[in-house]
Amino acid sequence: MRTSRLGFVLSFAALSGFCALTACGGGGGSTLPAVAPVAGDPAQTRRSTPPPASTAAPGGFARVQQFSYATATTSGESSSTVRLGTAGSAKIAPAPGDVLVALISLDDTGGSPVVTAPAGWTQPAGSALNNSWVHQAVATLVVGATPPSAVTFSYNEPVGALITIVEVANSAGVDVVTSATKTVGSPWTTSSGTGTQSGSGDLGLAMFSIDDAILTPSALGGYTSLAAIGRHGDGNTNYGHSVGVYASNAGTAAGPVSAQSITWANGSGSEAVIGEQVLFKPIVATPSPSPVPTATPTVAPGCGTTPAFVNGVEYTALWAPYGCSSPWNQHVSANPTYASYSSSVIATEFGGGNTQPVRDQEAGPYDYGHPIYYASASDPLVTLHCTSYCNRTDNGGYPATAHIPALARPAGGSDAHMAVIQPDGTEIDLWATTTPSGNWTAGSTLTAQAIANCGSFTAGSGFVPTGPAATAGGACLASGLLRADELLAGSIDHALFLISQCAVGWQYPAFPNASTDTCTSGTGPALGARLWYDVPDATTNTNANLKPWEKAILNALHDYGGYLEDDTSGGANASGIAFLAESGMASAMFGQTDPFAALAAQGWSGISIPGALQTRWVGADPWQPSGVNLAAHLHWLDPCSAKGSC
Repeated sequence: MRTSRLGFVLSFAALSGFCALTACGGGGGSTLPAVAPVAGDPAQTRRSTPPPASTAAPGGFARVQQFSYATATTSGESSSTVRLGTAGSAKIAPAPGDVLVALISLDDTGGSPVVTAPAGWTQPAGSALNNSWVHQAVATLVVGATPPSAVTFSYNEPVGALITIVEVANSAGVDVVTSATKTVGSPWTTSSGTGTQSGSGDLGLAMFSIDDAILTPSALGGYTSLAAIGRHGDGNTNYGHSVGVYASNAGTAAGPVSAQSITWANGSGSEAVIGEQVLFKPIVATPSPSPVPTATPTVAPGCGTTPAFVNGVEYTALWAPYGCSSPWNQHVSANPTYASYSSSVIATEFGGGNTQPVRDQEAGPYDYGHPIYYASASDPLVTLHCTSYCNRTDNGGYPATAHIPALARPAGGSDAHMAVIQPDGTEIDLWATTTPSGNWTAGSTLTAQAIANCGSFTAGSGFVPTGPAATAGGACLASGLLRADELLAGSIDHALFLISQCAVGWQYPAFPNASTDTCTSGTGPALGARLWYDVPDATTNTNANLKPWEKAILNALHDYGGYLEDDTSGGANASGIAFLAESGMASAMFGQTDPFAALAAQGWSGISIPGALQTRWVGADPWQPSGVNLAAHLHWLDPCSAKGSC
């Protein structure tokens, strides 16, 4: 059976391996000599999920859509070509109306090279800078109806070039250009200018260059690193130059953008450095019919009053998907029966406490969440094409066609999950979904390796009874997710979706013979097993060491438990447990605020992840709640608990 790969559990902040720019989708130049990998290098920030077209993503701020089209050339070349649509972070054609920004860093033999941009590109006043042996230039292009597939920049003398192209959405054009050049000694610190530089909603793209060194630029607080690359000059390891490119708000609204400084690590002596920042004004939204479709299911309401659904916006914390009789919405009985393997598995899993984090699933390359979209009858009707695990039985089987919002995209991780709620309330679940080359249109074909009809989103069971499904154990994709609004409210009124490294066998409510990576030691929980925390809510609530969001999770595990429904990549034993949070992809695609940002007030930390559209928000890594002995109070339950028969 298909195994889902939820890599975030075992590798909380893992990045892909370093490779040469030309091997990672850059432009036509030479392979770089070995250089220490730098977080944010475009070679490391490959994202498979395309962002939306700017015309359909209002938000009142300019933002990065995709980036890291980069090229490295030797200093014997006088031009550089960067491919668009087949390389970089999203590998899709730029959207009409967006602004392409070329950030060009040049190294030469001491002259003053002039950059010649292709027809249609403009260079903002004050953006071309020379400082002895290193030079910078900026050029912009508003994408027309036919996006370019490649762009070539030429120079009036042979130089080495490092180019990053960034696609900016919701931009009304350049607001401010600021710059600073300097010759400094180690440690080399570069400034992008002085003072507050722009108004609220601007996007700042900052570029810093240094001559004669292959160095690592420092992190820039509040900014996302888009590129950190270097090249040696003419193969001489004693010479070269490096560039760092950063974005100020990469997917979230920003206040005024101020001057920024970075420090280049390592090295000594005096070098020429340049810093500049180009600020892009946002398109201010005007009242118009919302492009965000809403769906009002016509089926009977689930457990509580069914709310209105808006793409990219969390539904109320007072409601949970599926019917009141769903295992996800049933309380654990007062004295549940433990599974025969419970004590031995818990001792192995939690003997050293919990080893897994509690965090969100930010939109980007490490998103293994389940984005949920709500389709209306006016959304494009697409053909569904399943290639591997195709459920043609449960709930009448998956339909031949389905409505899908034009901007819907699967999660950016390799699982590429996505659920689409149809106008009649039917939930269609997909796994390993192929990302479209543009927005969905009527007659498009949606291809996925697994497609299942999960029945009613508001009144169904939340499981497929016979399989296969989009998850290893048969859980529907909207089930059991950690949602920010519930954590903020301090109350979770449903069971939780659990993930472990491996499992041994299956039990109800997993579908018969469901399988995944097996714990090679032979000791592990069953796929579908229910985990219960035996401490009453009243006791948990008196623990002054716990934050409100921690109490919400522990109380949910006591009241409803959690179901093991997917795994990561196998191992000898399960180690700790992880909770699956909702994906940020829907909020990112529809220009909505990331709801997890509000948890900063409860101590969650924000981390900038290369290639991501959103900040990663982390409650704890690992999560080991203070004053709580998980090994003593957690139990795997017999399947009769989920069946309600014991």
